[in-house]
Amino acid sequence: MKRTSSTIAAFVRVTALASMVALAAPSCVSLDSFFFNPTRITSGDYTLNSYPAGFPDAMKIPAERIERLQLVASDGSAVFAAFARQPDARAALTVLYHHGNASNIDGYWPRAAQLYALGVNLLMYDYPGYGRTPGAPTEEGIYRAARAAQEYLRSSASGVEGNRIIHYGFSLGGGPATQLAWESLSAGLILEAPFTSVMGLAADSSLVVPSSFLMSNRFDNKSKIRVAAQRAARGVLIVHGTADDFVQPKYGRELWETICRDPIVTRATLALIEGADHGHVACSNREGDCLPAASGSLYLEQVRAFLNSSAPTSAQRVCTELPAPAR
Repeated sequence: MKRTSSTIAAFVRVTALASMVALAAPSCVSLDSFFFNPTRITSGDYTLNSYPAGFPDAMKIPAERIERLQLVASDGSAVFAAFARQPDARAALTVLYHHGNASNIDGYWPRAAQLYALGVNLLMYDYPGYGRTPGAPTEEGIYRAARAAQEYLRSSASGVEGNRIIHYGFSLGGGPATQLAWESLSAGLILEAPFTSVMGLAADSSLVVPSSFLMSNRFDNKSKIRVAAQRAARGVLIVHGTADDFVQPKYGRELWETICRDPIVTRATLALIEGADHGHVACSNREGDCLPAASGSLYLEQVRAFLNSSAPTSAQRVCTELPAPAR
């Protein structure tokens, strides 16, 4: 199976796995080891300062701004998180970052640091089985962990405005990001390299997917995206790399088109990042560890514009594709 540094949150290429899965009895096969690729921390704590070489010092989150949290999910299980506040935290938006299917908070911290540099508070949490969070990853378990993070932000203990939460979902993280935006009002929804559903990914290949996995892990983002968009004050921004061969850009487009068919939704933007693969949408480089997007890049411009935007009115309904397609 193809393994590169760009697969930090990559879903496996189904053609490489089809023969492996087909050889086993469907009732006995679990795709968890392919769909979820956690890095556990069995001793010690998160470092939250493992930035790649060349990462700008000015964009690194100061250690004194970071708080390590142990939250509690609705089933009583622990959820570990890290929260970076701005100096004037209550006046800032807060990004709840839902990370990808590999690594843990430490692995995604540098990617999220560039969002913090845009002036937002940042909270990232680990799914069950990831980092210090105990358990094993499942769709419902991930949703419970996400809700625990959101509930903390809405509590007085967070020190932020709980109604000013932007959900940011990267790859697998698009599932809990869309779920929470579907369940309740949000300030906005940003999806990076999202998929429509597990079934959609399976239908696009020769992969034999065990029914037991599909029954417990659907991540049906497409069925929720219209309501999630309706409840997102700033609308939805979808960013996807044109060279993504793990979660193909057609899935990001399909979600965007689903939103845009809804006359109630006021704003949805699809930004296609030319030449970016699954792991480098938010990066200035195309290989190796992700370095922050270059100033003036389509990714950075659109994320900054989204965070700085106000809620549109019904008279401002706009569906935008960038770069604009040739006519």
